[in-house]
Formats: sequence, structure tokens, C-alpha cells
Amino acid sequence: MSGPIPSSLPRLAAVGVLFGVLACDPPAPAPRVWPAGTVLALDGEPILESEIDAAADVFAQLEPDLAPPQLSRLGLTNVVLPRIAGIHLAGPAREEAHQRALDLARLLAAGGTLGGPLLDATLVDREGRARDVGFEAWTWASTAELGQWSGPIETVGAYELVRLDGRTPASSARDVGYKLKVCVVPYVDANDPRGAIERQLDRSKLEIVDPKWDDIVPEYWKHRLRGGSRP
Repeated sequence: MSGPIPSSLPRLAAVGVLFGVLACDPPAPAPRVWPAGTVLALDGEPILESEIDAAADVFAQLEPDLAPPQLSRLGLTNVVLPRIAGIHLAGPAREEAHQRALDLARLLAAGGTLGGPLLDATLVDREGRARDVGFEAWTWASTAELGQWSGPIETVGAYELVRLDGRTPASSARDVGYKLKVCVVPYVDANDPRGAIERQLDRSKLEIVDPKWDDIVPEYWKHRLRGGSRP
């Protein structure tokens, strides 16, 4: 006849069950569903291929001999990534700047002038070719009429209102000269916008969503955008 079950056995069984539960791998998180057209993400912000294509199209007019992957790299690293970094850095200040830019645009559309206070905006003159006046301003001015003001145009770290005051024809788009009046409404540090955005990029992390972009993103940027912690 069997003797009584030792009292330690239930405890051992319970420990075994607990160990088995702890030893199980946790369920894998569900993969993130990205918006259609997403090819990259910066700090979780989707980057659509259409955004990069729009920036690349500008460079294609200025550098018509470059291959499409090179144009995509220029658009990504010169326009798209800095712009998103500025948006992340600004937080609510971006929407506030947008509202100020809209107020100024309504003032100009009603025939007002920019004399007096500019609602935290800066009025500057720009003259030269595309790289001198800014890619976004150049894109708008290339088809604008003389004396015409634009609506708010988002650039890296700011909104701009642009007036075309002069255009000097040339045989190629990149050599056309422009004379512009630009009202700048910043939403990052107006004293050092480029420096602030560069520091934000140094803290950012890039994720490659579409594998084909692994060959397009420059190795330097893959290395840089690893989520560093530099101040």
C-alpha cells in the first residue's frame, strides 16, 4: 500500500508550473500598420514616398543629369528629414506659427501692407538663384506673377510668405535669377534654426519601412540617425 503523499510535492508542482509560465516567451507585438506609401519613418513619423518625390522633383529641375536615386537622396536629406526634425522639435509652436502666417496672408490678400509689427515675423530680401533664395521659395516663384504674394509655404523650421519682385531669364531653370521679398514666421529657434534642427537630427532614429530604400538612404545618414542622445 502506498504511503501518504509528501507535503512538499504540491509546492514542487506549483513551482514547476510557475517556472514553465516564466520560461514561455512573451507574445510578439503586432507589427505596426503604416499608412499606404510609407517608405521610411523618423522617430515614428511616417515618411511617404510622395513626400520625397516632391522634393526630388525640385532637384531634378536644378540637376537634370542626376539619376533618380541620387535625386531621392538629395530630397530626403536636404528637405524631408530636416523638415520633420523641425516639426518634432517645435511641438505646438508649429501650429501657432501657421496661424500667424495665415493671419499675415489674409492681411496681404486684403491689400494690407507689412508695415509696423509683423506678428513675430521677419521680413527679408532674397536675391539670386534657387540655392540662394531657398528651394521652397524658388519652387513657388518659378511660376508666380510679379508682385504676387504666396500663401503660407512650409520650409525647414518656419512658414514663409513670398512675393516675386523680379525674375531674370536664363537658358536653364537652375540659372534663372529671382528677386524676392520673404516674410518668415519661424517655429524653431529663430536665432539658430539650422543648429537646433541639426541637434534634433542627432537625437533622432530612422526606420526603413520599405526594404528597397535600404539601398537609397546614404550610409552616413543610417549611422547618424540611430537615436543618439547628444544634447
